[in-house]
This record gives sequence, structure tokens and C-alpha cells, in this order.
Amino acid sequence: TRLRLLSLLSERLSDDDVTFLEGIAANDRAPKVKALATSLLGRLGHGPASGEDIAELAGFFSVKTKGLLRSALVVQAEPPKTPAQWQRRKALFEGADLAAFSGALGLAPQELIAAWDWNVDHAADMALINVIVSTGTDAHVTQAADAISQGDATGLIAALAPRLSPAERAGHAETALHSHGISFELAQQVAGPAARLDDPLSAPAGKTLLAALQRDDAKPSDQF
Repeated sequence: TRLRLLSLLSERLSDDDVTFLEGIAANDRAPKVKALATSLLGRLGHGPASGEDIAELAGFFSVKTKGLLRSALVVQAEPPKTPAQWQRRKALFEGADLAAFSGALGLAPQELIAAWDWNVDHAADMALINVIVSTGTDAHVTQAADAISQGDATGLIAALAPRLSPAERAGHAETALHSHGISFELAQQVAGPAARLDDPLSAPAGKTLLAALQRDDAKPSDQF
């Protein structure tokens, strides 16, 4: 019951909730309730201070400079060498906080998102997205969604979608459908069940569907 009540705060979360959430995170007896309070604090930019685990997680990544004339920072994953290291990185991500993780790399959260090398290590991409969803601010979620769209890592948008506004969800779904050729199922998952997409049949998925319906062996049931 406390978990369900606490989840209601996510609808209109504000700095007025910080003191209350800090008390819950420190004193509640249920681990799930404490974890949710910590997650909501992270969205407000009040994550826990970095510790040994965060420093260990940061050790799986490197911050490099790319480019000659216009150098830019790039955060790259250093591939774990053993299955145990893969599992350890996964476990560290599950307990990570966006502000603490970026701070351990010497970056602000928005710098980490901008510098992340998307589409190289899918497991790391998904892990970072989950950290952003659970502990990032609304601005961080929006920035991550824009970065994913530009980097063609559109499959990750679905994980961010619940934290995006309806207009943002629809916009990203249309972009992914037309520019990156995702399926109608994924587009609907991103946009939400109530969203309406403009001219979906002109997208690659729509053209594939129309071509399938025009085949000589198409059955009447395929129309549905």
C-alpha cells in the first residue's frame, strides 16, 4: 500500500517532496519502498553520493576526446573480459544513480548523455537508459530520447517512453517509423495506445504491409 501511494508522487514531483522522500529512503522498512523513494529523489537531482560501487562501475568506461578541429568528449565502454565481469557491471548498473555515475566519470549528467557512444554496447546502452528512467530528471529523459533518435538506437525509445510527454512520444514514434524503419508494434509501444500517427502507410513498415496484401497468395484474413 505504501508503495502504491508513494508512486503517486511521480505524477507531480517537485522539490517540495525532497524532505519527505529523504525520510522514506532512510527509514522505511520495505526495500522496494526505499528504492522507489531513492529513484524519485534521483529524478529531482538529489541522488546518493558516489561510493565504491559507483567508482567501480565508472572503471568499466573511459572518457576520451574525438576529433581534431572540433574535439568532443566520448564515453566508451571497455568490454568486460570475463562473464563474471559482465555480471558485475550489470549488478552495479542496477544500483546506480545517474548523478553519481556521471560524477564518477568527471561529467555532469547532461554531459554524460551527450557524450555516450550509442549503438556500440547494447547492454550498456540499455543499462544507462534504465538508470536515466529511474533516477534522471525529466530534462535528462528528453535529452536521452533525442540522442537515441539521432544515433538510430530507436529500440531504446520504448524504455524511455513512459517518462516522456504524449507529444514527445508521438514525435519520436513517427521519426523512428519513417526514418529508421521500426515496426508498427514498436511504434505503437513508443507512442502509446491513444496516439495517432500521420500517414503510417508511407513508412517502410506500411509499404511492406501493402506489398504483402497485394501478393497473389494473400488471404482475406490478411486484411486484418
